[in-house]
Amino acid sequence: MSKDEFDGLRQSVSQLNSERLDWNVRVDAEMNDEELSVTLSNHPPCQSSEQLDDEPGESYLFNPQITVSGSLEPYEFDLIPEDYRYDQQMWAKGRNCATTVDQYTDPQTVQTTAVPSAPVYEFAFNTDFDTSFEHLSEGDTVGVLEEIANGMSDYHEEWTSSRRTTIIDDLDLTEAEVEEFDTAAADFRVEIDRFEQGIKILEEEPQALQAFKLMNRVNQRQHDFPGWRLFQLVFIMSNLSAIVGRERPDLETMFDSKTDVLWFPTGGGKTEAYLGLIIFNLFYDRLRGKSQGVTAWIRFPLRLLSRQQKTRFLESLLHAEQLRQSDAEQGLSKMGDPFSLGFFAGSHDTPNAIGTNRDTFREMFQESQEQLESRCQVIDECPLCDSDVAVEYDVEANSVFHNCTGNGCLGRLPLYVIDRDIYRYVPSILLGSLDKIAIAGKQPRFANLLGNYTTRCPDHGYGYSGSCSERQVCERDAAELETIDPDSVYDPVPTLHLVDEVHLLNEELGTFASHYESLYQTLCDEIHGKTPKILTSTATISEYDRQIEHLFQTEATRFPADGPLSGETFYGELTETVEREYLGFKPANRSHTYAVVDTIIDYHQEIRDAYQESASELAASAGIENLTEERKEEILDLYETSVMYFNNKRRKDRYRENIAKYASQEMTKGGYEHPISERQLTADTENPELLAQLENPGETPFAERIDTVPSTSFIGHGIDVDRFNMMMFNGYPRRTFQYIQASSRVGRQSGVVGFVLDIFDPLKERDDHRFRYFEKLHEYLDRTVEPIPIDRWAKFGIDRTFTGIFHSLLIQYYRPLMYRRHQLEVGDDDPEPANVQKANHLYELMTNDDYESVSKERFQELAGRAYGLDNQHYTNPFFYDEVKQKTSKVWQFWIEDLPSSTFPEYPEGEEPMISLRDIGEQGKITAQYNNQDLVDALTMERL
Repeated sequence: MSKDEFDGLRQSVSQLNSERLDWNVRVDAEMNDEELSVTLSNHPPCQSSEQLDDEPGESYLFNPQITVSGSLEPYEFDLIPEDYRYDQQMWAKGRNCATTVDQYTDPQTVQTTAVPSAPVYEFAFNTDFDTSFEHLSEGDTVGVLEEIANGMSDYHEEWTSSRRTTIIDDLDLTEAEVEEFDTAAADFRVEIDRFEQGIKILEEEPQALQAFKLMNRVNQRQHDFPGWRLFQLVFIMSNLSAIVGRERPDLETMFDSKTDVLWFPTGGGKTEAYLGLIIFNLFYDRLRGKSQGVTAWIRFPLRLLSRQQKTRFLESLLHAEQLRQSDAEQGLSKMGDPFSLGFFAGSHDTPNAIGTNRDTFREMFQESQEQLESRCQVIDECPLCDSDVAVEYDVEANSVFHNCTGNGCLGRLPLYVIDRDIYRYVPSILLGSLDKIAIAGKQPRFANLLGNYTTRCPDHGYGYSGSCSERQVCERDAAELETIDPDSVYDPVPTLHLVDEVHLLNEELGTFASHYESLYQTLCDEIHGKTPKILTSTATISEYDRQIEHLFQTEATRFPADGPLSGETFYGELTETVEREYLGFKPANRSHTYAVVDTIIDYHQEIRDAYQESASELAASAGIENLTEERKEEILDLYETSVMYFNNKRRKDRYRENIAKYASQEMTKGGYEHPISERQLTADTENPELLAQLENPGETPFAERIDTVPSTSFIGHGIDVDRFNMMMFNGYPRRTFQYIQASSRVGRQSGVVGFVLDIFDPLKERDDHRFRYFEKLHEYLDRTVEPIPIDRWAKFGIDRTFTGIFHSLLIQYYRPLMYRRHQLEVGDDDPEPANVQKANHLYELMTNDDYESVSKERFQELAGRAYGLDNQHYTNPFFYDEVKQKTSKVWQFWIEDLPSSTFPEYPEGEEPMISLRDIGEQGKITAQYNNQDLVDALTMERL
């Protein structure tokens, strides 16, 4: 039969005569405790296989629709918070189906559906006020900001007066709900107060006003859009006090010691908000006299996030550096050291050091430019002029530099990518991975980033404890090295400490991170008496105040606060424009695995068919008017790539095998020349080149492009590819925040609807639940996020982190302090500055009463502070005992071990962590003759 004959037959039987259909089904309806249950079930007769073969058609009904109309009472849906803004009413529950309701019909009508859908709408930002970079960078800056403050006050006044009465009456609020309404208004009043305090700072502190104008000038140069989103500007203004208060304590506020949580939907512009604050801080530091040192440290939970963000941060910093160098009216005339960026991500991205006895990079980089580029080049084009960037290894400096090849540009870029370079040049901004903080327990040079300096080489920058950092190549003797007193350096402690995607700091990662976070704050406080302002950002979090307390031992303040109604704040409101459409189905009479693969095959066959059709044919079949060939190509380019999300790697690998084998065969059978092409995107295979290829395939022929991208939860962590507009989920993720973060990768272009298709696993209870309540869950999806599982006081957490915390105190605090304070004469050696990393020096300091600061009691006190045991928040008595016992154990071990050692060590198996994901040695389960069943039960995938 030809294709035309088949199409003709298909059209002729598109509607069957009901008299020819004979299905054995049963409809039951019953009332039980005022609950109406309506059931439609298949009951085919028991027949032999021969009889079934003789009967035409199908004996079962699939995906029928049941409609019920009547006067209904709702259920209460507990997953949605009790809040007057959210409707907890649910009018029907599905079983092997989802439900949809039109509660505004009379009587109400409830229907079952096999493919539920739910839209997510675009957020329209408030554009009623002037937020342009141009007007804020020159002219009456304060006047522009005061207009916004007046608008905020007017909004609050209406909220608490005329709208209050209207909303209370319209929503019939209870007394408790009215109190909640008024609390939200009070929270917004706090936002107004903080914004007005920012205006006061600009009025009273001329240097702050100049820094603010320069920050806006940077944004004007960098961005195509004309100004800030309103929430970004208010956030920046609200945090000026934490920066200016370092210089002007009279301008501090109670919020400076709290942790700010910037909570805004994915793609809303959180990064631009805190990047603007950092640029302001850079300029203000130079203007107030801080000529060098770290201003801000930004950490991302995943390395690929830091790699993606480095170009954006570097571009802002380079524009700022041009203004710092400029002699123009708004320039700083080269005030202080250049603004610089340290890409502080670790050896997975770039080498930690060059030319040590542990590596051969020095020889390698001199001999091979290709190897140098492969290991060290992190940007290919200059963010300022788009010229090529050449990477250079400077043999004498023993440093790696990136050079812009464009004429009239900056030339050598202020970018450091080798850890050793970062420690000795101390960049203005540190940008890297979350795990990097664990290096405090391993690397003594880290003290320089805290401003705990001791030594500086004229050729190679900051060293440590009387040594040049690059002593392997340095030709200067010790007398030529400069001794640095950290008290003589202007405010070297970083002002800002930012942790992005804070919701990812959970479980053991959150526990370990919390210990190192409070260690970092303790070191800053002990060394200079100041601590950085902590900022975090997220798009999905629940019970944020509890997580912040566990992570940082501080109070939390969230921005922005809730508005008077759902979907509305002063900063904007939801529109009726669809941004993303969610759909779902649960396979019947088909395994989940093959349902997923068949769906992908169908989808990409449709894409291939659409490419083959003319624009007019496609327009007719899709119901589109005036579709040109050019527009057709644009639309197909937006949707030709599918992303498939997997909850675990095993299912992802099985999918890849099926794409290579089963899908390829099916495509060939269907007459398609090119099989489906796939490339995975996971934390193990993160590849910036792959992202670039997915973002812009350029002139790559369609047949050679990537069709489907299997991925894991990794994709939800800030992976931004505008061509991702179709995502499918192989079952529902374990956590709702993973679902939100991952699905938010599609539909990120304005005016382009993203589609999310959930293919639920019929054998999993969680999937069944999400399918049954699909529409209600998606109506308030961000409010159904589970609380972050984190426990700073996890019993076994201290076992893993204690040695790293303890050693950090030794090498970051004591090493520079003892070097500056004491000369030791040990044995027959000549007097020399104390070095706690020499076993005999440390033993002398520990056992000689002349050195009271090096005592077991003092170590115990510092360790307790590092764990947050001196904090006003809840602490755990178990940790008090553990810190005491573990300190005593190390102390006794050193007393016994140091006399025969070269440097201080720790009991075997208790070495400092090298990564926050370093949870211990991994074991391997192997089967013996009689326990294979047990091994299979332990390692099999849960249903």
